Formats: sequence, C-alpha cells, structure tokens
Amino acid sequence: MRGIETVTSDLSLEVVLRRIVQAGCELADAEYGALGVIGRDRRLDQFIQVGVDTETADRIGHLPDGKGLLGALIDDPRPIRLRHMADDNRSAGFPFGHPGMDSFLGVPIPMRDEIYGNLYLTNSRRGEFSSDDEELVRALAVAAGAAISNARLYQEAGARQRWLEASSDVQEQILSPAGEDPLATVAHRSIELIDADLVTIGLLTPAGDEYVIEFAVGEHAGELIGRRFTLPGTVGERVILGGERYVATSAQDPEAPNSHVATVLDVGPLVALPLRGHESTRGLLTVARRRGRRTFSDADIEMVASFASHASVALELSEVRAAEQRMIMLEDRDRIAATFMIMSSRSCSRSG
Repeated sequence: MRGIETVTSDLSLEVVLRRIVQAGCELADAEYGALGVIGRDRRLDQFIQVGVDTETADRIGHLPDGKGLLGALIDDPRPIRLRHMADDNRSAGFPFGHPGMDSFLGVPIPMRDEIYGNLYLTNSRRGEFSSDDEELVRALAVAAGAAISNARLYQEAGARQRWLEASSDVQEQILSPAGEDPLATVAHRSIELIDADLVTIGLLTPAGDEYVIEFAVGEHAGELIGRRFTLPGTVGERVILGGERYVATSAQDPEAPNSHVATVLDVGPLVALPLRGHESTRGLLTVARRRGRRTFSDADIEMVASFASHASVALELSEVRAAEQRMIMLEDRDRIAATFMIMSSRSCSRSG
C-alpha cells in the first residue's frame, strides 16, 4: 500500500506523524486530517493537522485538548465513523473561525501495548466515509504505530548520545577551576537537549525563605536573572523544602502551585528538580515549554535529573573550593603575622 510505504520510509518522528495524516487523507479521500498524540493526563499532547492553512489555524487559536468526539476516541479506543458529526451527541462543535466539517472517521493508533494517539479524518469528498475507508485507515494506523515506535527509538537514541556528550562537557567544566561557571553550562546544555523554551537555576538565600534566580537561558531570561521569589505556595516550596521533583503537564491547572517562570512566560509543561547539597537542598533547576507544546517525556525528565545532579555537584565543589581559598588566605595571614612578629622581635633585640 503506497500510503503505508510512505509513512515507514523516514525515521524523523515529526515527519512520520505528518506523513501519517497525509496518507490517511489520501487513502480515504478526506479534505482535512489530524493526528492527536495522547499525553500523560489522557488529553491531547500534540495535534498535527493537514488541510487547515496557517492563517486559519492562527485564527482558531490554541489546539484542541481532547473533548467531544476527539475525547470519545481517547476514552474508548474504537473506530468512529459518522456521516454527520452534528448528529452525534458526543460532538462538542467547533470554535469561532473553524472551517466547516461534516463527515468524520476516527481510528486509534496502537503502539505495542498502548494507544499512542488517534487519527482523525473529516469531510469525505465522496460525501461520507465507507466501511472500506475505515478498513484502509485502520490498516494504516497499525503500520503507523510501528513506524512511530521506530522513530521514537531513533530519536531517543540520538538524544541519549547528545546527552552523554553534554554530560561529559559539564563534568569537565565542573572539574576545571577556569572557564564558564558550571551552573551556566548546565543551563545552556539543558535548553539545547531538552528542547525547552526557558531554563532557570534558582538558589536558596541564606535566610532560607526565598530563592534567587542566578542563571536563566531562553525566552525572557534576562527578566528573571537576579529576581527573588518567596517560597510559600510556589513550585520552589515543593521542590526546595520538599526535596522532590515536580512535573506538570500544564501550569494552567488551577491546582498547580505558582511558578517564577510563569511571571514571564505563558507556561505549559514544566519540570523542576532539587539541587541537593550535603545536608539540605540548595536550590532548583526548572525547565519549561510554552503552553500548547508537547509535555516532557520520561527520557526528557531523566536528562533534566542528570543535569540537576551535575549542578548539585558543582555547588558542592564550589563550596569546597571557597573553603580551601579561605583556609589558604587564613594561613597566609598567619604566616605574615608570624613573620612580622619575628622581624619585630629581631628589631627589638638590635635596639637593646
């Protein structure tokens, strides 16, 4: 089948997802198509669409989060085929500016032992989708699941290789007394590898009731550096005082604690991890993406955790080096004082 061969011919995940939608539209002769990736919270994490131009997409605004017929397929992953969407009581309608859509075909995309997402097709050019269309698109979805699995493995392997190289660079910087501050290196490499929009490193103040953003990289980073944030009711309180990682699919959740990154960015997915010291947590590393972007994967979170560990080591080593410098300075002062005493004593002996 030509559509399936096209889908399986590339290992780039983003390209594979778009080709799946395009192949679905061709197979079923649909005007519009979309692929919704199911996230951790059982809502749509990504939404790749074909047939809707950029201007129309911008006018519609934020992408759907998985309600109505889209959500019905998430809750019950079995194909849905409708001649008129409006006749189904599960249909939630469309936002202002959305193109008109009538006939509908939705099928789940299985991947190993899970449902990766759903393929949605609308507006059959023949008036309605047939049972043959459904069978073709279901076969495409099965092949798509295998293609997505291979693309994800390929993507994760590449990310892991880049992470190993970055970890080596960070470790080298930590051990070097010269060059860029290791914490700054951690922030820069994190935003590169995790594909975040904003990365910050905040350190607890001596009083222990606030944290200061020492390093920030990404969108509006300059607006955060040097700012102080109190702990109560914030992500900082959970991470610094609680000592545990915090992961959110969206900072817009009404139950989500306040976050310093939300003061400068329309935040979506967010991960914050503690920077642990020998006796207590010293601060937090936070990575964030804009609202509407995909959530952080398990592999992303583990990479962030490794960078948080590097940052913790850098903080500890910095303290050790500072203590050594203080000791050297004190020893120099004692040596100078002793030399002065000896010289004074000799001077007094000559005078006598």
